[in-house]
Amino acid sequence: MTFFHAVAAPSTTLTDALVQAYQTNPQIRQGLSSIQAANESVTQLISASRPTVTASGSLMVERDFGRRQGRVEDGYRLGLSVSQILFDGGQGENTIDSARTSAISGRQALVMAEQSILLDAVSAYMDVLRDEQLVTLAESNVAGHMEQVRAANERFQVGLVTRTDVSLAEARLAAAQAELEMQQGALLGSMEIYRTVVGSEPVDLEQPPPPPAVPATVEEAEAIAMRRHPRILEARLAIEAAEFASQRYRSNRSPVLSATVSHTLSRLPGSQQNTSSKFAAALNANVTLFDGGMSGSERRQATALLDQRRFELQHAASMTRQSIRIAYSNWRVTTASISAIEQQTASAQLALEGVREEVNLGARTILDALDAEQETRNAQANLLSARRNEYVAVYRILAEMGLLTVSHLNLGIAEHDPAANWE
Repeated sequence: MTFFHAVAAPSTTLTDALVQAYQTNPQIRQGLSSIQAANESVTQLISASRPTVTASGSLMVERDFGRRQGRVEDGYRLGLSVSQILFDGGQGENTIDSARTSAISGRQALVMAEQSILLDAVSAYMDVLRDEQLVTLAESNVAGHMEQVRAANERFQVGLVTRTDVSLAEARLAAAQAELEMQQGALLGSMEIYRTVVGSEPVDLEQPPPPPAVPATVEEAEAIAMRRHPRILEARLAIEAAEFASQRYRSNRSPVLSATVSHTLSRLPGSQQNTSSKFAAALNANVTLFDGGMSGSERRQATALLDQRRFELQHAASMTRQSIRIAYSNWRVTTASISAIEQQTASAQLALEGVREEVNLGARTILDALDAEQETRNAQANLLSARRNEYVAVYRILAEMGLLTVSHLNLGIAEHDPAANWE
């Protein structure tokens, strides 16, 4: 006899979901590819400042239709030249430094995208857990109302309640069934968002561990955000890149000095014994005397762009302060409300038990019992949502501090290295 044992599907932890989202989400991969392309732009600018070596060659064939009719003679020419810019007033160096700083600035944009995806993954994970519990609660509510309808019909048969009481119980049952359908639809929506963000099915999600610690005061959180948030770092690097660009345009009327060295080896057709070898060196200087005002306009434009970048830093700092204070305030409010909702849920449960006893004794109506059940269920649903909101609020604070990263969360994987192809 052969026995087949079903293999249970592995459960999914919050860490599993975060790791998968970080490694596979297309938005992160897109940002990483964009930065690698920017790195290559810097490499191209660097290569333009290095010597250029050019080799050339040609093979010549000549047929003489005169005195030596029909005779074919050949020849060749080989050349090698090296050219190098010796001085350009710092234009090339400042261009490279500006591009390099812009590429590094783009890495901060990638960090912001990574933080956004990780926060979305936490939200999606907690939404699925919450909605699964709300569906279970709604199913229990439907079962309870079905029992109420059954009991109301039995009491009606013996004259203990009226047809109105039965109709009230049936109406609440229909409402509970509609609520169940809504919760099931919400769960399907949360699962779809999870698939999009994480990249897999939300299979057997485990309850998450305690959230990471956050600073005790909003002032501490704000100080960290001013130092660590990629929005701030990106704005500072953008200023640095604009400063290099401004320096470049301030020297765009500077003379450009270059040198060229070449060597040519050739033999013309008909001169089999006359091979020539020529060596040449040239020092070239170019200076722009008049460009129609272009250079002045470029300098003014670079100065205006630098001012713009400085204002953007001020705006980024203001936005970061606002975001961290709002996130911190929402977390404190949610945390404070949970204890009250827990007390409300416990009191509503006790009241429901009391009302049910009083209904059995004839001191309460079925409507009183239905109202008590609805109030208890609402309190339980509010508690589930509040706990989800509190958990996500902690990760939102970390994101606004610039700490929602692989290393800070100890996910156990290597972070993406946008500079992997830098050299």
